[in-house]
Amino acid sequence: MSRNAFSGPLPEEFSYLKLLEVLDLSNNQFNGTIPEVLLELPLLKKLFLQNNSFTGIPEAFLSTRKAWNFTYDKGDPNLKVIKRPKSRNVVEIVAGVLGALLAVLILSLLTYICSGKRKVRRQLKAFRADLPETVQYFSLREINAITENFKREIGKGGFGSVYHGKLADNTEVAVKVWSDSSSQGVMEFKNEIKLLSRLHHRNLVPLIGYCIESKNQILVYVYMPKGTLEDHLYQYHKGSEEEPLSWITRLDILINAAKGLEYLHKDCNPPVIHRDVKTSKFCSRRS
Repeated sequence: MSRNAFSGPLPEEFSYLKLLEVLDLSNNQFNGTIPEVLLELPLLKKLFLQNNSFTGIPEAFLSTRKAWNFTYDKGDPNLKVIKRPKSRNVVEIVAGVLGALLAVLILSLLTYICSGKRKVRRQLKAFRADLPETVQYFSLREINAITENFKREIGKGGFGSVYHGKLADNTEVAVKVWSDSSSQGVMEFKNEIKLLSRLHHRNLVPLIGYCIESKNQILVYVYMPKGTLEDHLYQYHKGSEEEPLSWITRLDILINAAKGLEYLHKDCNPPVIHRDVKTSKFCSRRS
């Protein structure tokens, strides 16, 4: 990301990139204070910030024992070291705490709810800033209502579980909930929404909306009531009493599936390479 004429302060959202090892932001026009959250990236080994217009660097960058390659404009007279406030002695701390304890408790109780809601609204607004309006946002309360508190599980994979749901207009949906063990971060989730919202093809299940709240990452798709293609290939599968699909029907499904894959590989920008093609991934429209 060096030599790109980037300007303004460094966004603290860099702290989401937990797997980042090298960050080169040199030779740009960044200003303001270097965010201290960069020190919290566990795998960061190289950080290059020289030839920018920073005006402040936290003292923690200069005193850290982190083993890394860190470069910045050491000789810049405009770059000031920001020191942490000196700690007060124990007597001052105790006296201050006792004198202000009652006021702090009352103020905390009154402001906690309001400030928390404002923070959530700000974060959500920032998250939705450049997402298309065609993709609907659902609150976690709405998701609970849609799925009746995740009553009916219709699928499960390494990503998490999929639940059946119904919107206010009785439209059936499939609600995909990423599990807590997923390594997907907020930015990755946002990029996935952007990508899925651009996919429009008759042979692809469309995305309706999403939810990101209280560490939940949820996607809402159109529901395919007839199950997967695998459910219709064998008469004995899942106790089905229907006849297996004819070879003509199978060929028609194969051709349409190939058209969907061709759309992903050739007509999307950027291309989407599907790496998990199997019958349990294809939703059936069989009437």
